[in-house]
Amino acid sequence: MTDMAGSRQARAGPVRRGSISRKLTLLTIASVGAATLVVTGMAVWQESRRFVGAQHAALQQTADILSTAAAEPLAGADVAAAQALLRAVSRTPGVFYAAIETPDGRIFSDMGLGARLDTDLHTARPVATWSLHELITTHTLTAGAPVIRRGDAIGRVVVMRRAENLAVRLWNTLAMTGLAGAVALTIGLLVARRLQRSITRPIQDLTAAMQRIQADHDYASPVSTPSDGEVAILVEGFNAMLGEIAERDARIEAHVRTLEHQVAARTQDFRAAKEAAESANAAKSDFLATMSHEIRTPMNGVMVMAELLARSGLAAKHRRYADVIVRSGRNLLAIINDILDLSKIEAGKLTLEDGAVDLSALADDVVALFAERAREKGVELVAYTDPTMPRRIAGDPVRLGQVVSNLVSNALKFTEQGSVTLRVEPDGSDRLRILVRDTGVGIPADKLASVFQAFSQADQTTTRRFGGTGLGLTISRRLIEAMDGAITVSSAVAKGSTFVISLPIRVLEPASWPRIAGGGVAVLALRGRNAETALARMISAAGLSPIADPDLSEAAGARLIVAEAALLEHRPVGQASTCTIAVAPLGDGLADTMVAAGRAARALSTPLRRDDVESVLARLAAGQDLAADGLTGAGPAPGTVVFPRARVLVADDSPVNLEVACEALRQFGVTPRTVSDGRQAVDITAVEDFDLVLMDASMPVLDGFAAARAIRAREAGRSRVPILALTAHVLGAGADAWREAGMDGLLSKPFTLEALAAALSRHLPAVRPQAPRRRPHRRPHRRPCSILGGLPLRRPRPLRLRPGLPRRRPRHAMRPAPAICSTRR
Repeated sequence: MTDMAGSRQARAGPVRRGSISRKLTLLTIASVGAATLVVTGMAVWQESRRFVGAQHAALQQTADILSTAAAEPLAGADVAAAQALLRAVSRTPGVFYAAIETPDGRIFSDMGLGARLDTDLHTARPVATWSLHELITTHTLTAGAPVIRRGDAIGRVVVMRRAENLAVRLWNTLAMTGLAGAVALTIGLLVARRLQRSITRPIQDLTAAMQRIQADHDYASPVSTPSDGEVAILVEGFNAMLGEIAERDARIEAHVRTLEHQVAARTQDFRAAKEAAESANAAKSDFLATMSHEIRTPMNGVMVMAELLARSGLAAKHRRYADVIVRSGRNLLAIINDILDLSKIEAGKLTLEDGAVDLSALADDVVALFAERAREKGVELVAYTDPTMPRRIAGDPVRLGQVVSNLVSNALKFTEQGSVTLRVEPDGSDRLRILVRDTGVGIPADKLASVFQAFSQADQTTTRRFGGTGLGLTISRRLIEAMDGAITVSSAVAKGSTFVISLPIRVLEPASWPRIAGGGVAVLALRGRNAETALARMISAAGLSPIADPDLSEAAGARLIVAEAALLEHRPVGQASTCTIAVAPLGDGLADTMVAAGRAARALSTPLRRDDVESVLARLAAGQDLAADGLTGAGPAPGTVVFPRARVLVADDSPVNLEVACEALRQFGVTPRTVSDGRQAVDITAVEDFDLVLMDASMPVLDGFAAARAIRAREAGRSRVPILALTAHVLGAGADAWREAGMDGLLSKPFTLEALAAALSRHLPAVRPQAPRRRPHRRPHRRPCSILGGLPLRRPRPLRLRPGLPRRRPRHAMRPAPAICSTRR
């Protein structure tokens, strides 16, 4: 404590005794000196003005006398008389020059040397305007008077006088006032010295007491010094402060004696509360992890098989059905993820992918996902992506699609009639704007601030009417903020709502749109006004002039006709049919019937997709037939990466998941081996070499994590086989257990073919195919990909092509495309 006091005293600096005395002395000197200067200045000013005024009056009087006497000589042009008069005047003390001037300023007669400075004073100016500087620095005084004869001015007289005595008078004045100031200062210092003792002594005693207390921290000794007035109040306040400090120290000391017991008791309460919270949080996490795993496992078969079905040799209409199943499965997965995302966001564990986002495909997929729901409600649902938007930007396509799906779903939920419009357009040079507008019930102005809060809706009664948990908008806002963007809402009751997302963009593929040479007219006959407007904008960007023609009366000569299929049903087959596009809702075969009947060249389903419109415009720009291909080939999609020599092992106890994995791997030219538990996986990897192992986490006999650890333990000093966790555990301890088990990555169920392609591309290209390593005494029988006990899988029946349709290219002729990779940001 003493060291601390010493350090504080050192920081405060040395205390200078008597500083108040010096300050009082300086104050006295400054006060008396200032007063002396003011008095001296006033005396000098008054004395100078009085002295110069007296001399000026005498000189002016001489000039007046001279002007009176000079009237006759000047009027009679008597120079001799004028000279005699001037000689008489020049004998006046101080006058060194006198002159008589004619009216035109010429010298009629003068006497002496009339030289003067420009700064010298002249009687033409009033005495009150003369400054002190002019009075001190002037050398001469000049006075003049007009010569009057019979009321007329016939000339002027000028008289000059020296001002030598002024400086002497001023110095005398300064000496007298300075002496008086010195005497006053001396008297003031004597009085101040006597009075300051009664003021400074109590303050010095108080300063000494403060230094003593600062050194030894003894707050029990008050200051005792004779004082009165404000100093007495200061001393009393200091003593009161010492008493309060002593009382506070006593309370602190008493509190410290009991503080340890209080801390121990509160620590025990905190530990119990912490354990209860951790237990509740663990229970919640376990519940979410279990539910997520149990739901994702059957969804894996639904989604992957639906995606494989969409890639098989189906007609265009049936392929669209399969695509809807795929998108619906993804939407269901997104709903499940909504339940889990809030926990991830609040825990700070949500990560965003940095991949490629196809903006037009994203908007069209979302609208197609909710198209049937909108049609059932009689609501027009339209997506429009501005043709000037980039093809691809960097971002998280899943999360961005999740946000847009939430907004569109929310708009449809609260819209009973009218329309819902999704627009993607530029927002400046480096940002995009995604706008979702509906004509629904709207949101009151006082509820707008709460729509983004968790478990909140604008009107709590809408929960019963419209349903919903209130999580979608909360998750959407937090996801957009994680993307460095912003989401806003504007609304009016009974008029609808508009949600606007603003995001920064990094372009991966610039915008491109077909241009049709020569222009022309495009006739549009669609039911929905918003759909017709969006299509007109896209057609205008291609160089055509769209017109709305509900009855197709202007169709003759049009370069492109886009009409509802019902309007074409009774039109004759003619030349216009080769440039006609029949439009019908998804699942309505009337558009295909119009194509088959020769009344249209191509059928498109509503909501219209930008890719389909662009394909039509591109064919029109290239002068090609507008008819689209009827079938797609089975097997790997064009551009799919294939790994024909890769050896992959799949370990899963679910027969459905084994079949899903096998069929998915076949899309990439891989014929895998399968086992149904972790022990079999460990045994088969001991006798055969594999390029990759897909390991389910939850299996009987030995789970996937234990199997991976066993494989890693056996690989010590040998080549390492890549192992990917194929699991539905995305929450809880199982979400990160694959790292602890030594696995190389995670492929969560349900997976997509794109995710599988990315996983294969990361591990298989670096592996050189090797012949299987056999052991003579344990040579297993190689069996094909199977579900149970070596039973072969049912091979797909060969597709029978209809006459006249193009044949599919063989699977080996597919051109490999770059792998689809994503990196976490």
